[in-house]
Amino acid sequence: MKLTKKLMAIVMVIAIMVSMTVTAFAASDTDITITGAISGATYNGYRLLDTTTSLKVQGCHDTDAEHLSTCYNVAYSVNDKYYDILKTETGKTTDTEIIKYISELTTAEAIREFADDIYAAITSGAFDFDATATGGENLTAVLNGVDSGYWIIVETISDENYDGAYSLVMLDTAGSRDITVATKRDEPSLIKHVRDNGMSYGHGADVQIGDDAEFLLLTDVPNPIGYSTYTYLIHDQMEKGLTFNSDSVEIRLNSVDGTVLDDTYYTVTPTPQCNSGCSFHISVDIKTATAAGILKGDDRLYVTYTAKLNEGANILVNGTDTANANKNTAWLEYSNDPYNAAKTATSTHMDVYVWTFPLELNKVDSARVSLPGAKFVLSRSNNLTEENLKHNENGDLVTTADLIPLIAVENAANTYRIAPNGYTGAVVYEIEAGTAKLQGFDDQVEYYLYETQAPDGYNKLSAPVSVKFFAQYESSESPLFAAGFPKVSINTAAESSELKAEVVNQTGAELPSTGGIGTTIFYIAGGLLVVAAIVLLITRKRMSTES
Repeated sequence: MKLTKKLMAIVMVIAIMVSMTVTAFAASDTDITITGAISGATYNGYRLLDTTTSLKVQGCHDTDAEHLSTCYNVAYSVNDKYYDILKTETGKTTDTEIIKYISELTTAEAIREFADDIYAAITSGAFDFDATATGGENLTAVLNGVDSGYWIIVETISDENYDGAYSLVMLDTAGSRDITVATKRDEPSLIKHVRDNGMSYGHGADVQIGDDAEFLLLTDVPNPIGYSTYTYLIHDQMEKGLTFNSDSVEIRLNSVDGTVLDDTYYTVTPTPQCNSGCSFHISVDIKTATAAGILKGDDRLYVTYTAKLNEGANILVNGTDTANANKNTAWLEYSNDPYNAAKTATSTHMDVYVWTFPLELNKVDSARVSLPGAKFVLSRSNNLTEENLKHNENGDLVTTADLIPLIAVENAANTYRIAPNGYTGAVVYEIEAGTAKLQGFDDQVEYYLYETQAPDGYNKLSAPVSVKFFAQYESSESPLFAAGFPKVSINTAAESSELKAEVVNQTGAELPSTGGIGTTIFYIAGGLLVVAAIVLLITRKRMSTES
């Protein structure tokens, strides 16, 4: 039977046969409370089988309040209202055969298929009882005073904008006074994290330009009972500063160290035709993997992959505005209507953020006055020597081994950012300061600035300047930095939230030269010799006269 959109019911629900150990009595009315209801939804009940009950001769109770469903004999008969439908769907012709057929449906798949077939054959409006969801945050629906029997309860949602799963429940109320049953909606969720410095996962992380950010997705595995096909797409949207590494995807079961899911059960599409603008998606073949026993309902997929922070990355301005970070968004698209293979729902979009840091390099004299003319290189090595930093006759560095290449940022004077591996544009290794701005640093990494040329009249630094950033986030659930972070430490100085390196050059010491102190010493020594000669001459004359 063709179903209207209003009655499109049932995404992923395991139909349940409930044997309730609740207080019961041999009356014909039962209250059924449905929890986990959807606002505005109605719940239609179809009583397929009628029941009669009688108290067992050897009672298992002393008072009516202690009556249990196990204290009753129960007999079923087909409800005349659904007799023709049940005969058609079971292929049986008598009450006994139909009831036996139903009792032998022992697997969730078989029960679900039977429920789908029966519901599809029931005409709209033929329900026996209905209830509408009411309440605040915890919505419930109550079917009051229903006759004891074997029921199908179907959720009907009229809101065309509803973007979730539908629910169907099969329920045996025989001998029960009051029953509470939860809706069974298989709505797989998605959680997204990014890993900081190869250690903890959270919603924020920091990376050097050219390095990889590590992402983790956690998604639930639905049970695709009743579906001829099942869509399960993980969509991911990356901002311009992130480049997806398509060969990095790995899926594990139930933990980050769990069994690896063979890639025959999923497909990575790096450049999909994605209406919502995703950068790539991962399609998991839930039905095939479930049928093969590889996956089962309520398993959890741990999906990991990486993306390179590229030269187009956003650079931190402050740590309280995620517009200065590089956003990565993921969401799940999944089937939610077994009667319409093209119909899907989406999970909540989850965002994480990747940061990278700037550094302002100021070259000053001992009075903290800016000094132009100094030249520097950047490295992650602290053992470069003069030999490593020599220039040829053209003034170019002889070797750039162990140096970090830099890109001159257009329309930004004296501004450079770290070049990623594989970058094919123009790069420089040696920059000039005065004042220069460098971009693209990670935290917990030692960087070193080597002075290759000092300003005129000043000595070149004899040792590199060490630079190290420190980051701390508000919490693992927050992409924002804790108060006062990020910070930077220059050489042995205390950490500072002012992301600057002030490098001091000292003027050179004056060496002896003509007109200097050496000449003075020479004059004094010469004068003393003259005086000594005069004294000697006079002494000799006196000695000559006396003789």
